[in-house]
Amino acid sequence: MKKCNFPQESKAYNLKIGILTYSYIGNPGAKLQAECVYKAIGERLDCDVEFIIPVDLQFKRYFTRPPGKHYKVPIANHGLDWDLLSPVDIETKTSIFKHLDERYDIIIVGSDEILRYPDTVFWLENNMKCKKIMLAPSCWDVQEKKFKIDVKRCLEDFDILTYRDETTKNFYNSKEIDSEFTFCPDPTFIGNLNHELSPQLADKFAESKGRKTLFLSLYKRTPTVNRLVKHYENQDFKVIEVKSQSIKNPKDWFVLHGLATICITDKFHGTISCLLNKTKVIGIESDRDPQYSKMKDLYNRFGILDLYLQKNQDIPNDIDRLIADYDFDNIDQTVQKFNNIWSKIMLKISELSKK
Repeated sequence: MKKCNFPQESKAYNLKIGILTYSYIGNPGAKLQAECVYKAIGERLDCDVEFIIPVDLQFKRYFTRPPGKHYKVPIANHGLDWDLLSPVDIETKTSIFKHLDERYDIIIVGSDEILRYPDTVFWLENNMKCKKIMLAPSCWDVQEKKFKIDVKRCLEDFDILTYRDETTKNFYNSKEIDSEFTFCPDPTFIGNLNHELSPQLADKFAESKGRKTLFLSLYKRTPTVNRLVKHYENQDFKVIEVKSQSIKNPKDWFVLHGLATICITDKFHGTISCLLNKTKVIGIESDRDPQYSKMKDLYNRFGILDLYLQKNQDIPNDIDRLIADYDFDNIDQTVQKFNNIWSKIMLKISELSKK
């Protein structure tokens, strides 16, 4: 096990951290954010880190994924490509928490919509000895009637509590949480995602070079998308669909968003991929409850809310001006602010590890 290096202290710490998030989902955005958390914690704190991967939401079995050599083990229908250790079988939910408490000094829960499921392992258990961190979570459409746990008590039991969007902040406020909670950007913003596109994809998308291209990175085409496609086809844009299910490497998926002149997406991490690659992006409302939108929150924070469109609306009359006026200097400044926030959070985690 590596020793954690804290320059202000002469004492060396043997620290083990578990990350509990959607690292097992076959969604490239979920894999990207999980990998970015993993690297940020491991590299910045210089300690042992591994993913805690539940096999099912009853939590009778789970896997761990540490660095180094491991065994390949298939997990349910998640289509996971990562190597994993052999499974840990646990008889009851209570004994899982006990096992996790004994295995880790710190458990980090998040990022992503890990608070959308009530009464799951993502809420952990009160009175655990290990330190607990809620890192950039979203709650989505959580409803009071679904909960059996004491939400207020559970959240207040976390040593560090953060949120990723205003909906989750409002959820905390509705519970009158006494603990301090702060905004934490999605970890994809701090990841080192420099990557050379795989030869197969490079060949496939070679035709887009030198042309005005409109990429569609979508779960679903909507009337608004169809209107936009027609608008840009009339301006001689080549329309290309980016199908995430056919792209195995999430970093390839990330890099592809940088090849477009303009990208239309209803995906949270599709938007982030565009912003980091300096691709002009238009966001489309998904089929989810309009009262909750991590996408809308993201566009608002970057000052491009006028380019977040409802799934069935007319194209704004000034769409071409909005695209022409894309302010990447402002976007870069916001990304830097996000990195500064992450630096402060990492410092808090470092200080917590010494308590």
